[in-house]
Amino acid sequence: MASSEGLQAANGHVLDAARLRSVIDSWDEGMQILSPEWRYLYVNDAAARHGRKTREELYGRTLTECYPGVESTPMFVLLKRCMLEHSSALMLNELEYPDGKKAWFELRIKPCAEGVIILSLARAAGELRL
Repeated sequence: MASSEGLQAANGHVLDAARLRSVIDSWDEGMQILSPEWRYLYVNDAAARHGRKTREELYGRTLTECYPGVESTPMFVLLKRCMLEHSSALMLNELEYPDGKKAWFELRIKPCAEGVIILSLARAAGELRL
């Protein structure tokens, strides 16, 4: 049950918005929310780490400002489709950093009232199956 004070669990305890944000901020899974204009509305610590940026570098800026060239990637094509069609998607995404190193992430993209939510989980080479 949702309330203006927070979320009420089945046991009656209320998880206030600040505590909920603290929990999400500490996840190992990345979470980011992008507006329809591709502006970062929310980024947790893990998502910032995955992109090798700080949260402060991302907040209020667009995805394309923060990651030039991202609009030519398969990930952006999928993000755009999810944003326009209000649909969900799952993909394995290879991210190449400016230093040439690469990392794989499982991305779960979901529509929300604010735009899209992207959940990201780092994957080792041996875990590359969905």
